Amino acid sequence: MAIKNTTSQSCTISGYPGLQMVAASGKIPTVVAQSSSVSVPSEPVTSITINPGASAYFILGFSDSTGYSGVSCPTSSSIEITLPGDTKALSVAVSVSPYGGTVQNLQCGLIHVTPMLSSLPAGYQI
Repeated sequence: MAIKNTTSQSCTISGYPGLQMVAASGKIPTVVAQSSSVSVPSEPVTSITINPGASAYFILGFSDSTGYSGVSCPTSSSIEITLPGDTKALSVAVSVSPYGGTVQNLQCGLIHVTPMLSSLPAGYQI
């Protein structure tokens, strides 16, 4: 995901974004894993400066089906993103239904994320 600095001042951030899945009925349990996965590369935490008009990025990834017939997880209508060091969430309309674990220990809402990045790694695009 890209986060654009629309202000007239540079800002510096470091760390992982917070995520919260939301449906029309309210917040959906969300587990944010600050770790790599099959679709999320391992990236170091660094301090990055976002100049006016520039963007910072993070990669999120999740499994989108349980693999078990008749077993499903709630689907979001949006995701609230809280940047490191901030308390106000940005809302992005997106429909996701992530899961993790096994049918015996199904963990709905599991999303892996990278820390904030100054650019996307090779092979990744928005």
